[in-house]
Amino acid sequence: MWRFCDLHNHTFPNESCDSEWDPEEFIDSCLSAGIEVAAITDHDRIPPFSELMEASEGRIELIPGVEISTDRGHILVLAPGPEGLGIVSEFTARVGARPDHQVDVSRFFEALGEPSSQGDAFSALMVSIGAHVDMDGSLLASPNTLSIERQLAYAEKLDALEVTRDEAFEEWRTSGVKQGSHQTLLRGSDTHNPRERRSIGTWLYLPEITTASLKHALALREASVAYEGPMGRPEYRIESLEFSDGLHHGRVFEFCERTNAVIGPPNSGKSLLVDGLKFVFSATSDLTEVEETSKSRMAACLPEGTVVTARTQTPEGPRSISRTVGGAEVPTPPFRPIIFSQTELTRRAHASQPSIQLLDIHVDGLDELRSHLANQQAEVVKSFALAAENAQTASLLAEKVGNTEDGLAATKRRLAKLAGTEEVARVATASSRVDRWRKKVGPGLDL
Repeated sequence: MWRFCDLHNHTFPNESCDSEWDPEEFIDSCLSAGIEVAAITDHDRIPPFSELMEASEGRIELIPGVEISTDRGHILVLAPGPEGLGIVSEFTARVGARPDHQVDVSRFFEALGEPSSQGDAFSALMVSIGAHVDMDGSLLASPNTLSIERQLAYAEKLDALEVTRDEAFEEWRTSGVKQGSHQTLLRGSDTHNPRERRSIGTWLYLPEITTASLKHALALREASVAYEGPMGRPEYRIESLEFSDGLHHGRVFEFCERTNAVIGPPNSGKSLLVDGLKFVFSATSDLTEVEETSKSRMAACLPEGTVVTARTQTPEGPRSISRTVGGAEVPTPPFRPIIFSQTELTRRAHASQPSIQLLDIHVDGLDELRSHLANQQAEVVKSFALAAENAQTASLLAEKVGNTEDGLAATKRRLAKLAGTEEVARVATASSRVDRWRKKVGPGLDL
């Protein structure tokens, strides 16, 4: 599930003044900015997490954390889950973090590898993120008293890096972090005053809010991190599916907003759930085998009179669609979702053009797409044939160069034909150049 995350937040406008703290205002500011997951990271001390949890009322996922001040910049440590607050508290005490004090960065990384009271190393229980690493005084800021190599050596010990300046963020995204590392980059608001909150964060694919899921997302940035979209909530979405009879009688299956797969053990009813979705949305397959299997399964598991109801959300508001097995009335759905069973995916994957086969019942202008694909395929074949021809020519030239001095005349003619000029061929095949080349590569070269 994709979630919009802000992993750098503070609870006080002025962290030395607790009287200004308002947990309701903090939660409301996160919700107004579209934040779904917020990490609480006060400077060198544990935040009032219980008050936040009470104020959130389950409307937002909160992660306990702390922002450790080191002599090489600030580092966020986060520990999702019910034990997280205790883990963060223990680590903060272990490194000696406290307000108005800088922890030696080498001590910070040493403590990450130490066992906690739970027995596991802190590095396995927490997520560590370099905070605003591009800002003055931070880990990867320029200028820096550390060499680039030392900066990157520290940075690579972290799970991710937070970059705040737009120009640095775009540059590092495209050319690598300081041209020497390719770690996951994050955007965070570093909000101190909820009244001045900026809607800045990062989309992360997090099925669960756990340390393992967060580490997994940051480790697979290509698949689990999105800087531009999926922004906002889906315009159309299926919220639930309900059966009034049969195998799934009385059950309501609820879907998260960005569901893209239904998984489970064999014989758990996954296929029938997909059949129900296709049935209520009047979706069919052009694969005869798939349609026959689906109809047979529904006949065995959903008796006539079973009502299948899908509850959806559309730009116009909520909409329920009901269809009765064996009934004559076929409702008109408000949108057409893409629904494939595992069998259909498998069958289509064996087609000559799998990608097109998977899309063929959902894409307009399919003939044009097929034609475009055929043209591209022809271009690739043509380019490959030309490359093969050039490779053969190069091989013949190599043989000529490998022969005696008499062979250079034939080589020169071929080069002149390729280069279009006698002068290029003369320079390329000068005996002295060939001799120098042979001495450089050494004896025994197999051309």
